[in-house]
Amino acid sequence: MFMFVKLPVRALRIVTVLPLVLLLWTCSSTTGGVRERATDLGIPLTDQDIELVNSVMSRVVSNALVDKSSTHLIDDALIKIRDAEDIPADRTRVDVGLNAALKDLDPYAVYLNADRTRRMRERLSGNFEGIGVFIGIRDDKLTVTSPIEGSPAMTAGLQPQDLITHVNGTPTQGLSVGEAAALMRGRRGTDVTITVRRKNQSPFDVSITRALITVPTASSRRYGDIGYVRLTQFTETTEPGLEEAVNKLVLDPIGIPKGFVIDLRNNPGGLTTQATAVADAFMETGLIWSTKRRGGEEARHYSATPGDITLGRPLVVLQNRGSASASEIVAGGLQGNGRAVLLGTRSFGKGVAQSHFRLGSNGTLRLTTLQFYKPDGTTVHKVGIQPDILVTQPEDDTEVADESKPLLGEADGSSCPEVDAVEAKDFQLRCAIALLRAGGAPAFMALHRTGS
Repeated sequence: MFMFVKLPVRALRIVTVLPLVLLLWTCSSTTGGVRERATDLGIPLTDQDIELVNSVMSRVVSNALVDKSSTHLIDDALIKIRDAEDIPADRTRVDVGLNAALKDLDPYAVYLNADRTRRMRERLSGNFEGIGVFIGIRDDKLTVTSPIEGSPAMTAGLQPQDLITHVNGTPTQGLSVGEAAALMRGRRGTDVTITVRRKNQSPFDVSITRALITVPTASSRRYGDIGYVRLTQFTETTEPGLEEAVNKLVLDPIGIPKGFVIDLRNNPGGLTTQATAVADAFMETGLIWSTKRRGGEEARHYSATPGDITLGRPLVVLQNRGSASASEIVAGGLQGNGRAVLLGTRSFGKGVAQSHFRLGSNGTLRLTTLQFYKPDGTTVHKVGIQPDILVTQPEDDTEVADESKPLLGEADGSSCPEVDAVEAKDFQLRCAIALLRAGGAPAFMALHRTGS
């Protein structure tokens, strides 16, 4: 999840004076240290290499959520550069070594050279070439957050919570998210072999042909008197797409739906600006989320502005273990303000945000800089958000139920009425529609609580 904060030009000028001075001081004070330590370790570096290492390390020292001394960071980076092996054709020894050092600091941190920066921007715009899967780090293992709907990864059968142990035979243990993603991306029409470990199964290989991935981030449809909105991720087009999707339902000649289901299942996150705008679109007032910097220093609060695109109609938000990061901002904000009932299973639990630092022609540094919090001040990081009502799918295992600890209890998904055009095994969507038609959670739980 990535932070992009807009400030008025005048405010921006005022705010950036001191950080710029600090950064220039940091750069000038560490450049000599990088050169001297490289000489001590017998590592031949060009002036451009030294500039890159210094640029990355100075930003880490000043901005990272984890506090590390510059001496420790420089030594670790230089040793990783010295010992780097198996250098890909499109990268350098310094590139590989820097990323190895960043991985030790922060599983979501990554240095992207100019070419990889371009690919990252393509992905955030909603288009990229690859297999179409979102990934994260859980318990130090590369984990599928969710496959993109209609992508080669979904067609190949990849599932949330799958562990990816190898990509084309290269072990993923110790790789950052960015490094692993780079291995899986590539030109459309080319193949990549993914080694998967799934619960209660032996590891197996899946060969997937890469394609151009175009992600429709927002879509809607109608189930009788209920509106349904699906958000697949948070890119630059999500909030405008949401507005268009909801307007189709609100302006339907049949009449405005009596309630809306917002489906965030298997949505791995994306831009925090878009997540904030999406939550705000359904709220008139209230705190959506807040952030803290290193050492617990409070950074910012993000509150709703007047205007609800559903005109105050009841909301049910669907989430599962594939709902992460920016999705958790939306779910937490709507739940925390009593604006929506959360139904499904516990979310993924990625409660940290990354900032992008441009390094001129050298590329981009993505670095975890903030931890975010729900309106009640609690974190979601490594914890997730518990649903108000637990509803598991037929394929879910018992651990999902045990972990979720629903606030209002567990509902028997099989008891929720079937709905035309909804898959019979989609208990969560069936129950969300039943909840809205029942007029609220108490009436719904009276009918569908497990064991009733």
